[in-house]
Amino acid sequence: MDKKTSPYIIFNGDLKLHDEFTSPIYSSRAAKYGDSFFETIKLFKGLPLNFYLHFQRIVKTAKLLKYDLPEMWDESFFEALIAKMLRANEVEYGKINIIFSRDTNGLYMPNDKVFNLFMSVMEEKHSLQAYTLNEIGLKLGEYRELIKNSNFTSTLKTGNALTYVLAAIYAKNNKYDECLLFNENGRVAECISSNIILIKNEALISPPIAEYGLDGVMKKVVFQKAEAYGYITQHYPIFAEDLFNASEIILTNSVQGIQWVGNYRGKSYLCPIAKNLLSILNKV
Repeated sequence: MDKKTSPYIIFNGDLKLHDEFTSPIYSSRAAKYGDSFFETIKLFKGLPLNFYLHFQRIVKTAKLLKYDLPEMWDESFFEALIAKMLRANEVEYGKINIIFSRDTNGLYMPNDKVFNLFMSVMEEKHSLQAYTLNEIGLKLGEYRELIKNSNFTSTLKTGNALTYVLAAIYAKNNKYDECLLFNENGRVAECISSNIILIKNEALISPPIAEYGLDGVMKKVVFQKAEAYGYITQHYPIFAEDLFNASEIILTNSVQGIQWVGNYRGKSYLCPIAKNLLSILNKV
């Protein structure tokens, strides 16, 4: 089936038909200033996977961006809203999108603390397991026209995503499946839609949050589960040249789980540990 947003959405806690929802984008702070942030969550068998980690990131982002969330908006509040929306749409598989944006007049300085909460679900074809590994390894490139800024907003899922957009256009034009993004020190921060993990001597190595990549939920899940099964995990800065010393390159995000890289600048990679990690990831 084609991917499409299901008919019912949540707007500020109320269930509404998506087609009846109108909001003048030209006047919104999200459109004019990128004054928004979002969260994307995988839906499997009616459950928002790893929601506790997504909720932690929502709280952290809201605090850093000065969004004053109501005290009643705890983890159970969001779970109830998600359940309400899923029942209305009769959806069990796909991905949930939650967007927060300030809804107030003012220029750069907002006049008050009012904001909107928009929640939707996109239904997708499902499989027997939550995550499946790509059969063909990804072709990985480098995007260097823009860099990740060295401040905390680079670690958040904000509405300021032009670096990712332009990197994705570059990747498509140059026939790459993914591209490395770099920070101001010339080191690897992340990829366009994924965190990056190198496998070296069966240890999992990834850039720390101080390298200004996204504070990824799936990377945390993979590291936690890998450690429980005896793998060594490490965080330290990575240069592009370090990829040549890796036996595997793994990319992680919340929707796809784990993907493996098959080629980077002419070097080929296989995926034995990626397969093991995927098996661990799919265990209930």
